[in-house]
Amino acid sequence: MEFQNSNIVGTHSQKFKFCKKCQTEKPITEFNKRSKSPDGLAYRCKKCHHKKFDLPEDKNSYSKEYHKERHVRTKYGITLEEYNNIIEKGCRVCGSFDMPRLDHCHQTGAVRGCLCHKCNTALGLLDDNLEKIMSLYKYLSETSKEE
Repeated sequence: MEFQNSNIVGTHSQKFKFCKKCQTEKPITEFNKRSKSPDGLAYRCKKCHHKKFDLPEDKNSYSKEYHKERHVRTKYGITLEEYNNIIEKGCRVCGSFDMPRLDHCHQTGAVRGCLCHKCNTALGLLDDNLEKIMSLYKYLSETSKEE
């Protein structure tokens, strides 16, 4: 059985694909799956993919800390050490250490500090809008005097 797609060559028992990055023909087992591609495979081989995204080649060497460090670096532009230093200070609003979150500006991406889950949710529900926050403060100030 021959393959119709020009990227995959060979018979059913021997399938090869050309890596567009390293310009090498490799067995299709050397390519990750990619549903959006016509042939269902990534256009870069696994080795080139790992190099591009600075991933360890051995999947068994991935660790929870590695993924956390990569997430923090790509999303917030800080190191895991900087992240941990911010989080260990606790919530900057209420002082809680319960479910700490890294707060950041959604427009600039700048890290502002640590908030607990409740304070972060409240800030998000108020759209980080100072007018809404001040109106809520004013409302609580006025109504708490009546009690």
